[in-house]
Amino acid sequence: MPASDQTMYPMKLLHRLFALASLALLATTVWLLAKDHQRPWKQYQRTANRLEGRVAGWRKLQYETGEAERRRRQIESQLEEARRQELDRDRLSQFRTQVARDAQRRGVPEDLTGFDRACDQLESSRRDKSGQAGDSSGLPSTLRAAVLAQMRRLIDDARRRENVRADAQRLRTADWDVAKAEVGLAVRSGLSAAEIEQRQAAADKLQAEVAELARQHAAAKDHRLALDTIFADLTARERELAKQLADNRADVARLEGTVAERKSAYFNLEHGFPLPGKKFLELPILDAFNSPLRIENLWAEGLTQDFNFRQVPRFDRCTTCHTAVQKTEPGSANTPAYPREQILQFTLSVAALQSDSSSPLEELLGLRLAEEGLLQANDVTVSCVRPGTPAAQAALATESSVAQSADQILLDLFRTGDDAPVPRVEPGLKMGDVIVAINGQDVASRQQAIAQLVTSVKSAAGERVPSAESAAARSGEDEEEPESGDRESDGTGSAPASLVLTVRRGLPHPFSSHPRLDLFVGDLSPHKMSEFACTVCHEGQGSATDFEWASHSPNDLADRQRWRRQYGWFDNAFWDYPMYPRRFIESTCLKCHHRVADLRPSDRFPEPPAPKLLRGDSLIRTYGCYGCHEINGYQDGRSIGPDLRTEPPDAAAGRGLAHSLPGQLRQPGPSLRYVGRKLQDAFLHDWLSDPQRFRPATRMPRVFGLWNHLQGGSRQLAEKYEPLEIRGIVAYLRDRTQDPDPAAAPDGISDTAAAQKAERGRVLFQTRGCLACHSHAAFADAETFRAPDEILAGPDLSDMADKLTSVLSGSPPVVRESPDPAPPVVRGSPDPAPPVVRGSPDPAPKVTDRSPSSGRPAVGPSGEVRRPAPNGNAAPSAGRAWLVDFIRQPTRLLPRTIMPNLLLEPIQNRDAAGQVLSVTDPAEDIAEFLLQHATTGYEAQVLPPIDRPVLDQLTLAYLRGTFHESRAQQYVQQGIPPQLGNTLQEAEKELIAAEEGGENDRRRTGSESRAGLSVPQQLRYVGSKSIAKYGCFGCHDIPGFETAKQIGPTLTGWGRKDTSLLAFENINAYPQSHTSPDDPATVDYFRQQLAAGSRIGFIFQKLTEPRSYDFGVAQNKPYHDRLRMPQFPFDAGEREAIITFVLGLVAPPAAEKYIYTPAPARAAIIEGQVLLDKYRCTTCHLLEPQKWQLEYAPGAFRPQPDKAVFPFVDHAFRDNELQQSQQSDDRGLLRAALAGMPTLGGDGRPLVFDEEGDELFEDEKYLPATLEYPFQLWQPAALEGRGYQVGRTAVNVRGEQIVARQRARGGSLTQYLLPHVAKLEKSANPNAEGSQAWGWLPPPLLGEGAKVRPEWLYDYLLAPYVIRPASFMRMPKYDLSTTEARALADYFAALDGAAYPYQTNDRRDRAYLQELEQAYREQQKTPPSADRAADANRLTAAMRIVTDKNYCVTCHIIGDFEPRTSDRAKGPNLADVYKRFRPDYVRRWVAEPGSVLPYTGMPIIIPYQPDAPHLGGVDQSLYPGTSLQQLDALVDLLMNFDTYTRQRAPVAPLIEAAAAPPSAETGKPAPKEPTVP
Repeated sequence: MPASDQTMYPMKLLHRLFALASLALLATTVWLLAKDHQRPWKQYQRTANRLEGRVAGWRKLQYETGEAERRRRQIESQLEEARRQELDRDRLSQFRTQVARDAQRRGVPEDLTGFDRACDQLESSRRDKSGQAGDSSGLPSTLRAAVLAQMRRLIDDARRRENVRADAQRLRTADWDVAKAEVGLAVRSGLSAAEIEQRQAAADKLQAEVAELARQHAAAKDHRLALDTIFADLTARERELAKQLADNRADVARLEGTVAERKSAYFNLEHGFPLPGKKFLELPILDAFNSPLRIENLWAEGLTQDFNFRQVPRFDRCTTCHTAVQKTEPGSANTPAYPREQILQFTLSVAALQSDSSSPLEELLGLRLAEEGLLQANDVTVSCVRPGTPAAQAALATESSVAQSADQILLDLFRTGDDAPVPRVEPGLKMGDVIVAINGQDVASRQQAIAQLVTSVKSAAGERVPSAESAAARSGEDEEEPESGDRESDGTGSAPASLVLTVRRGLPHPFSSHPRLDLFVGDLSPHKMSEFACTVCHEGQGSATDFEWASHSPNDLADRQRWRRQYGWFDNAFWDYPMYPRRFIESTCLKCHHRVADLRPSDRFPEPPAPKLLRGDSLIRTYGCYGCHEINGYQDGRSIGPDLRTEPPDAAAGRGLAHSLPGQLRQPGPSLRYVGRKLQDAFLHDWLSDPQRFRPATRMPRVFGLWNHLQGGSRQLAEKYEPLEIRGIVAYLRDRTQDPDPAAAPDGISDTAAAQKAERGRVLFQTRGCLACHSHAAFADAETFRAPDEILAGPDLSDMADKLTSVLSGSPPVVRESPDPAPPVVRGSPDPAPPVVRGSPDPAPKVTDRSPSSGRPAVGPSGEVRRPAPNGNAAPSAGRAWLVDFIRQPTRLLPRTIMPNLLLEPIQNRDAAGQVLSVTDPAEDIAEFLLQHATTGYEAQVLPPIDRPVLDQLTLAYLRGTFHESRAQQYVQQGIPPQLGNTLQEAEKELIAAEEGGENDRRRTGSESRAGLSVPQQLRYVGSKSIAKYGCFGCHDIPGFETAKQIGPTLTGWGRKDTSLLAFENINAYPQSHTSPDDPATVDYFRQQLAAGSRIGFIFQKLTEPRSYDFGVAQNKPYHDRLRMPQFPFDAGEREAIITFVLGLVAPPAAEKYIYTPAPARAAIIEGQVLLDKYRCTTCHLLEPQKWQLEYAPGAFRPQPDKAVFPFVDHAFRDNELQQSQQSDDRGLLRAALAGMPTLGGDGRPLVFDEEGDELFEDEKYLPATLEYPFQLWQPAALEGRGYQVGRTAVNVRGEQIVARQRARGGSLTQYLLPHVAKLEKSANPNAEGSQAWGWLPPPLLGEGAKVRPEWLYDYLLAPYVIRPASFMRMPKYDLSTTEARALADYFAALDGAAYPYQTNDRRDRAYLQELEQAYREQQKTPPSADRAADANRLTAAMRIVTDKNYCVTCHIIGDFEPRTSDRAKGPNLADVYKRFRPDYVRRWVAEPGSVLPYTGMPIIIPYQPDAPHLGGVDQSLYPGTSLQQLDALVDLLMNFDTYTRQRAPVAPLIEAAAAPPSAETGKPAPKEPTVP
């Protein structure tokens, strides 16, 4: 066919379609690039860059006008002054001598002419200046510089010679290496011996030359280092100031660089001509190519994430939006550059301002307002604050001080304060603060703020108030006239003398920095962002860059609603790892910190890293959640999380110890093996029905009566069965009660009246440590000394009398054979139709405990007769006997009880002549006190009748779980045939039909209505099944359940449990019509979480109403399969803490490298802290003193009086410590931190003085800020550039100077007892000093590891004995394992950085003692004088100091010697010092006791007087020598006391005497007196 230009499709049409498609593609591309340009993360980065550039500019302005400029001038002035300081003549002489000596050694004269001439000129100038009254201007500085220049020349010459020697040594060493190689080649080549010898000789010659050159190089180096050292000493201050000045200037340069780096403009004019700026790269389309806006990727090495069933490397892009998350304040390593947003109120004092009315705002208040805000253009933002101005000195608005009584003020010094350092808001306005309101009136614009501020200042100064327009004009600002609505409403009225500014400080997310840069993401933190990234802690979708896809989790409903509105947030159910809400973020710490104790406060992190998680761990341990739920911390031998498992059952039963086996936790509840010995059935029944009815503060949960979720027949069934389950448990426990042999009572106890016993018991209960674990209504004031969230280890014993006197007389329980129309009502059951209250147990009916008629018994709600207890308050003999036995030896009855043995030995009461008047038994006295007063009026009721048909039904319900229906019914009627006994479980054995004379026949009691099973049999069976069903054995040691398994699901890995496996059932249909005591917003948040099907919502509901998930389900379950978790008395905070812990159980953990493995010393500290909590050591012993933060004006504190002490006693303050204490803030105030305790007065309470200097009067009230508090330092402190030592006069602190007070760590009971023991002692000895009461109570353990020998502490913890006779409270004996005792000894040593295990004692070294003995003998060669004794033995001379009546023997026990003085005046046995203490501590203690224990009453034995003969000391007739020699001799004696006493009583003479031939006269061996060395 002929060719043609015709095509299949019209070309014009195709061209048009192509053009349209191109336009569409172009539009799509443009749209795509535009959308990319508007991506949220780019908007955040643009805002962050603009914000940081502007803040950097403000900081530069603040830096130049503020503290930095003043500091620069101060440094320059100090540097100039330092350069005028005279050079030390001695050091110059040493320098010249060193140079001359080196020149002599080299044999080459050194040119010292220039150095000598410069020194002569400087010396001449010194003489001229000393002879003139005026200053010599800059001449000394010039001459000083000349001397230093000559010194540098000589040092440079020495360095050159050193380098020459080094080069020569290197070259000759190379030749030597060649020579050695030549020898080797000759040997390998088989050359002649002569040739080898010749080459070896050459090598030896080179070796000698190398050695000589090495010697010369070492000498040259030593010479140069000596010169460098002298030069460095002479110029140390100058170099330090020069470095500070360089750092100061570098900060300004750094800020300028930041401004330039963040500056974003189209053209850059800094180089004189326009260059393209960064702004072009941020334009649409261009920002896709090498834009400064970019996505940041953070990779965490070794961390992976489950992504579509595959483990992929974890990477985060969080810093794409959170650009400032790790930025710090300039010059700080940990202070966030942009803190989180918060609203604050400041008060500015303007009454004293006297300024011309034309003064601008900056001159009036010292602040400058920016033209434009940081995030919002119209935010009134502070851009600069001048130091020392009202703005810089603005005080944080606080509640006004309230007058308090003297008693409250004194007690509050011990019982109030912060438990940990609290982040403090810096006073004064800061750059970046946004002024929100002025004197309560909102501020809408910068101009309005200026006008209002100036108006307020002028009004306070008494001037005519200018108009808003003129005020703005006179402020020096070019502003538009404000609208009428922006002006002050009262333009002519008077203003208050102070301004109250409401400011917004900080920035919102994502522009704020991390609040704990010391702990997270910071370069100096243990969790560096470069290693950990973000989602390892926060979870969430780290690879997302849009808010809606990052899986953020709102912290409350307000966040949820705001996020939906602003960001389109939704709950992404397809991402399995949503971000943790802020309230639960601490749970992720468990991923790496499997020992929760790792997260306790430490010296590095005094602010608790995870306080909520720590509390959750404590609550789980306290309430015993691990009893029902396994929390296994190991998998295949690898740690995967916290390990909270109970110890093996044999240990709990006392049949062996299992400290080394897996599972270390003891059961949280008391053992029930002996419960029948102390409690009656009626009380047990009431207690099980509702424990809180008898003891509202009990930790035992409520098991029965939780029926709110039940309806109809399912509720009726529970109302019928549960009372019988309670009776069954009581019957089982009664039947299985064991009866150990009673403890032997001490002999010789005097018979005294019950009232006297009770009074003695009251004092003993208070002073022997019972209040450490228990509370009692008689000592209600002790509760105020406990921490707010403290949970006591033991119960409240106020009701012990009620508990043990709840005995009913009467016949055995009634058995009702025919059912009543209505089920029996048990005390504690609800009315027939109680209102359903979700979230709380059924309300208890109102019970009339006492009948108004004295002649009629009280009647309960169901008509039962409530008989009173037997006459009097005496407990039954069995209960009393059990109580006395338990107090005397608790571990004999309950081997694994946490209660220690108080070592209550009989007390001998003596008269003034020492004759024994009576002997009392402390255990009997304490028991009498506890049983003396019934406080609650509690009386147990008569047990309700047993409905036999209902009991049969319940028995049948349980049997159906083991046998089929027909067999179960048969066994209920006839019992189980005995021949099946070997095939039955323990519970079913209770139902074996009784054979005559058989076991069950012997145990048949009570009324019988038919052959086969008895009621007691059925009750015991029901009780056994109920104990197994409800898991009572998880908390209590119960006979027969030693091998029972936990009934609850495991919590290991629960934090990652698939929500589809959680049985939400019908929970969303459960009624929500109850009133919760929790915050409504909190409740609504958790309800929303529950509705969303989250783990958080599930566990919240489980902890609130554990059985509510059976709503609408229980009726279709067998009775024994219903939910059975009891209801614990948790409040909202406790529930959140437990949820935080459980959410952290996310096994498997992070990669191995991220698992926290502490160093050995830190591991010892962590383990020790766990044991301190377990045994509550910190209740009695103080571990850290109070810490007071002060702010004060210069000159507020007087210097401490000078005191002559041994040179090693006083703390040596570093220069930077003293300099830092002199640095003032923008308000001109100094800051200090004091560690110690309030000084005690004569009554054992803190000393406080009023404004007139008088002690407080009991009947008056005072403002705490106006008082003066003497503070006893327990650690050295620096104030105003001066060092304040421990053991000197107290530091008097004004109340207004105290910014914050941190409570002492530990010692709450001791602090409570201080005034009480002072009062007790004064009643016996009116001359006693209450200020020494610290010494009468458990000692503080500050520095314990540096004091005591670990091996002694180990032995003492296992077998404590009386050390301090003065103490009211002796150390009890805890059931510690050897491992635990070792761990505690290691803890104290590691805490103080002391060596452990301690092995050597140099002062017991024989060579050391012989050397000092020889020196002492040499000293004795000097003839003795009248005041100087001669003695051939050094330790014997030291013993004279000990035995002198004016020294140690006055108070101290020494071996078998005991001074005749009161117990409170007796000191520890000095014969044991060598076993207990480290030598350095003993030396410091003897030299200056007050520097170790500021409260001690021990005087200084050997005074140090540097200007006196022999440097002071004791009389030379006791020990000839200086005070230092006397001190060391006394310490050596104490550290070798055992050796010394052995030498005084040798055994050999006794053996020789026994072996000698008998005497002719007596027939016995002649005695031979031992010789004394």
